[in-house]
Amino acid sequence: MPDTRIYSPECLTISLGAGCELSCSYCYARAEGKKLPERTLSDKDYISCVDSAAAIVAKSCIEKGNPFNFGVQGAGEPLRDFELLVNTWNILSKRCNNSGLQMQSFITTNGQQSQERYQWLAAHFSRICVSVDGPEELHNIQRTSSEPIKDFNRLKRNLNILRSHGSTPVCRSTITRHNADKQKELVEYLHNELGFTSLQFEPVYALSGQSDLHPEPEIFVENFLAAHREAISRG
Repeated sequence: MPDTRIYSPECLTISLGAGCELSCSYCYARAEGKKLPERTLSDKDYISCVDSAAAIVAKSCIEKGNPFNFGVQGAGEPLRDFELLVNTWNILSKRCNNSGLQMQSFITTNGQQSQERYQWLAAHFSRICVSVDGPEELHNIQRTSSEPIKDFNRLKRNLNILRSHGSTPVCRSTITRHNADKQKELVEYLHNELGFTSLQFEPVYALSGQSDLHPEPEIFVENFLAAHREAISRG
């Protein structure tokens, strides 16, 4: 029998570093006063690693007849190092074209970068996830910055830019003790006021030193199920 344990990845997921303009209360990159480095590789070494990894993923996808999946996630905001992101996308797109592979791409962003960057994002990524934790006041409790009101307005502007350029952004909400009992209301707000039609609610990661942010399991589950029913009723 063939060895089914052979490593044959179908998705390449990268992080462009831990740099971010926000200081979210639940950020795992800054837990317990620690701060992950914004970058750990030079551009040259990074590009070399990405290209080598892409070759492995492409080979596996060709053998299985599957599309090449490319994701950008991590501790920081991926659009901060925009030139490197564009170079990465170009390298992977070229490899996929040369291999006859369809590329599916996904990225998570905080919605705080320039209009031009979101225009580019809408034209190049098939799934764009934007982090929003609720209405402005609740969002700003969790996703802090030096200019919270301005930042929330910028987020709404960039959502409109993504949609005007043909993208349908997905909302990612981090659920903590601050909003665990408001999940049904989050569905209503995110759909009615921000126009989202796809939502994902995720409980905050369990990090030492941040236990005060963890929602009570029973409260999370009860309200998550209520939110799920509300979302289903809205299609």
